[in-house]
Amino acid sequence: MQSLKEKMKEFDNMLLRLLLCYGFKKKRQHLFVRKQGDCLQHISILETKVRGKSQVHIMVFVGFQFEKVDKVIYFIQNEKYDAKWGTGNVNIDVLMDTKIPYGFYLNEDTALEPVVQNIFQAIERYALGFWESCDTMEKYEKKLLEKDRIIVISTVALKRPEWNELALAILLGHRSVEEVFEEHAEEFKRNLSLFQIAQERIKQYNVLKEVGI
Repeated sequence: MQSLKEKMKEFDNMLLRLLLCYGFKKKRQHLFVRKQGDCLQHISILETKVRGKSQVHIMVFVGFQFEKVDKVIYFIQNEKYDAKWGTGNVNIDVLMDTKIPYGFYLNEDTALEPVVQNIFQAIERYALGFWESCDTMEKYEKKLLEKDRIIVISTVALKRPEWNELALAILLGHRSVEEVFEEHAEEFKRNLSLFQIAQERIKQYNVLKEVGI
């Protein structure tokens, strides 16, 4: 009989074989990624050990990362860039719009094929459309401005929508920085010191950009 550790390795391999048709590669255990232009899209499996049992519970998260957006946010917040955090991330059951949590309990005896097929079908049905809706910075900005519920939810837990809007305004130039500041004045001023740092760092960023650094 397989150990639970071996079972979870097999789970990853089975899921990867299905995901290959959509261009995904395995980056590390339980993490699968693909690049669509400037957008890095990911599927991550959160594995939690069940206390007192030889059993784990798994949940599925999907997300995306625009490195340029994240780097601008870190720069204007005067923080060191950390690539491990994405631009957006959400539990797939949010995309399903269900009140029933989506996940599975696995042990050494679990038949993996039905579980992997179920997860793959959920990714096809819900995650592909989610990624397509925001796979460019222009689309992502549009969704944020439309206050798209799913996109906002995916962003809130990470850098928060107003900071992403600010970074996109700087990068794309479709809106002015002042317009974003004005629209989100309440949110920015909840952390006044960070807001003031950002105002100064944006000036520095624009100078660096002008001289091509």
